[in-house]
Amino acid sequence: MNTNTEIFNYLNLVDKRLGKLYKTSGFNPLPEDFSFGKAAIKERLYLNQMPSTISFPDFLYEEKKALKKRFKQTASLIKNILKEGKFKQYMSPAFAKKFELYLVMRREVTSLIIKDFKKEDFDENDAYTEICQIDTIFFDLLEGFFEPGFNFLNILPELEKKYNIYYSERLKLLEQKNNEKIVKNALENSQQMVNNKTKKQENNLKLQKNNLKNEIRREKIQKTKEVLRFKAEVEKRER
Repeated sequence: MNTNTEIFNYLNLVDKRLGKLYKTSGFNPLPEDFSFGKAAIKERLYLNQMPSTISFPDFLYEEKKALKKRFKQTASLIKNILKEGKFKQYMSPAFAKKFELYLVMRREVTSLIIKDFKKEDFDENDAYTEICQIDTIFFDLLEGFFEPGFNFLNILPELEKKYNIYYSERLKLLEQKNNEKIVKNALENSQQMVNNKTKKQENNLKLQKNNLKNEIRREKIQKTKEVLRFKAEVEKRER
């Protein structure tokens, strides 16, 4: 099966399961006109660094059967939302496309995770976190997806507006954090340069002292030789 490297790499950035699914089955959730330019990659990398504000919910500690049912309900809800397509009436075309892509990717990841419930090493917290990381902003805004009877239409009218606000706020925090990291690294590098310069100066001073000691030692040896030579000449003349 032929694999498009750009598609594979991008899906891997979103979720490793999606990259593997594309490689093994050819499933590609990305629209045909999807751009792999710097803007799209940059946004994806930003999203990967934006943490969720939601703590692990209590239902993660339910019996595995009940928890699996919640995941199945979520997958079913997403399927119905995609089928009805009502969200497009409340969103700009660009945002509707973004949201649709998110739903498709979340549906696939959720379905793949559901298959893992039977594994002995299955971790509920990891599964929840993995779904969250697809897009933490959408995840936070759609927190009710895991709750039975959740009415998506109640939050739909404000979804695009809230998403943009969340993204803007988190981007500012992320840039501030990155700037602080840059400043910290610059200060550390500057201090390291000072330390290296100081160490170099100390080494030079130590070398100068050693050279001076060696010079004094040579002079003493030379003077001793001259004194011995002088004494030898005197003794020679006195004989």
